Amino acid sequence: IDADFVKERAKELGVRFYKFRVDVPKLAKERGLGIEAAAREARYGVFKSLVTKGVVDKIALAHHTQDQAETILMHIFRGSGLAGAKGMEPISENIYIRPLLNTTKEEILEYLNENRLEYVEDYTNEDNSYNRNFVRNVLLKGVVERWPNAISSIVNFGKAVKEDDDYINKQ
Repeated sequence: IDADFVKERAKELGVRFYKFRVDVPKLAKERGLGIEAAAREARYGVFKSLVTKGVVDKIALAHHTQDQAETILMHIFRGSGLAGAKGMEPISENIYIRPLLNTTKEEILEYLNENRLEYVEDYTNEDNSYNRNFVRNVLLKGVVERWPNAISSIVNFGKAVKEDDDYINKQ
């Protein structure tokens, strides 16, 4: 359903559309990964193949501020050092760009509504058996209810960690 939506929007805008299918459960089993990690590996594998084949030279990802906060927390929970605690970079590998990384989900939704733009949300986002969804829908929801500025505070923490990590690496 999501792919059909994107295909139609791409057609309306005159943008090339590519669709790939990956057997994520099979990939997870073969590589000894969880579903989330296997899906991420599959996505980035497809992205890299498009770059390698010269189809595209950049991949724009839609990560926003809440995604950044979730990523920072997940890295901390896994026992990461500074490299993980700083979160996602706005540009990585000189291929992946995240133009919305400093934009809140609320700002994105407001823009969509003001401009009467249709969008779809991945139905799996409600499945709290996935780690990121648990962090988003359970942990962060409760934290933000108690501390409304938590998302920006976590992201600011990540920025401070990045500055420290950059300084240490330059020494």
